[in-house]
Amino acid sequence: MLFHSPFYFVLLGISVFLYFRLPHRFGWIVLLSASYIFYGSWRIDYLGLIILSTTIDYVAAIGMEETKEHKRRLWLVFSLISNLSILAYFKYRLFFGEMLGIFEPSSISENGLIADFILPVGLSFYTLQSIGYSIDVYRRDRPAERHFGYFALYVAYFPQLIAGPIERSISLLPQLRTVHQFDWNRAKIGGLLILQGLFKKIVIAGAFAPMVMGLYTAPTGFEPGVGVVLIYVSMLYLYMDFSAYTDMARGSAQVMGITLRENFNQPYRALSIRDFWNRWHM
Repeated sequence: MLFHSPFYFVLLGISVFLYFRLPHRFGWIVLLSASYIFYGSWRIDYLGLIILSTTIDYVAAIGMEETKEHKRRLWLVFSLISNLSILAYFKYRLFFGEMLGIFEPSSISENGLIADFILPVGLSFYTLQSIGYSIDVYRRDRPAERHFGYFALYVAYFPQLIAGPIERSISLLPQLRTVHQFDWNRAKIGGLLILQGLFKKIVIAGAFAPMVMGLYTAPTGFEPGVGVVLIYVSMLYLYMDFSAYTDMARGSAQVMGITLRENFNQPYRALSIRDFWNRWHM
């Protein structure tokens, strides 16, 4: 399910309606159900991964809070190793499988197994967000969340699940617990952000996509001057594509009364690599 697909807006509309219509105690159930429907629409079996990551850090955080001081670090190490092992497995299994001669990429394609080697959508984002929570608890920046439902929602909150922005638990978790009333002004701001994201994604990035794909499929088939122009076009395409999703994520959350932080701050106006890093995926 893509952000710019009709199904996303149907899911968003139903979620917003039920979220404000039902009593607050059911709000986390509505949003968590929507989040798992959203994630499961990509590939249902990968729901197990996000639930596993959620459970690991839920248990680790409580362990850090309830154990003696010298054992707190062991729970943090457990969280880091478990989550990063899952991430490394899906990111690098194809690479190491080739290197060790376990399989050939051509045989994967011929047997129709290539989908089994695709990185689960949003894995990096929710893994890092979940790890960030464990670090917050370890540093005593916040207490461990005892309500598994709210913590699961923090990890899987669907507007920012697949492309960020990655939110710290001290910012997002309290907002998920807060009672929100529907506000037309917030809904209007959120709607405008969604429209801005749609414009970036469909009109601008959509126009650049064929040129960028042509560059990647035949990088030597262009004159040097044209190639340089296409490189700059590809950079603009990446920014528009990423920032479009961020705009739509922030807009969707805004409609629900939840504020997600900005993820991009005009990165191509940066004056140095460090400045660029501070402006990109903030």
